Amino acid sequence: NSNAIKENRNAIKNDGNAIKNDSKKCQKKRKEIKIKEKKENILTKLNKTFILIINNKYKELEIEEPFLVEFNHQIDRLDFKVSPDGIEIIPPEHLTEFKVIYLGLFNLYFNGYRVYFNKLSRDKIISKLEKTAKYLKKRLSDENLVDYVAYFVKCLQDDFEMRC
Repeated sequence: NSNAIKENRNAIKNDGNAIKNDSKKCQKKRKEIKIKEKKENILTKLNKTFILIINNKYKELEIEEPFLVEFNHQIDRLDFKVSPDGIEIIPPEHLTEFKVIYLGLFNLYFNGYRVYFNKLSRDKIISKLEKTAKYLKKRLSDENLVDYVAYFVKCLQDDFEMRC
């Protein structure tokens, strides 16, 4: 009879441990889902911002027109200008590169790094994009656009700050 009681206690203990493990797995899964949803929201905003930039929708971007005109001038000077019609003929992998470049430069230009743009070159940008790809060790795609833009911006910020 005491063996049966011990077995029941062990079974209850094992059930309790199983429930705890399931609970931890559920918490981990919920956390993974939240992170994925957050990245998807950011990705959606990035893609929308890219389209607004290409289409010169400065009001939707909440930017005064002269600043967007100057930003577009810099993009043109760096030979990265793309028209809304041109997007359709760019292969997907190159379009994603354009997104990283546009969104990264847009972020920098409108967040205090505008003064460095006259010294920025196309080669420097391409070099930083290659550095980003090498560091992240991921194939560039829309799924990891958020990571690419963030690291690309960081590379350019570090370069700008070294010039000071």
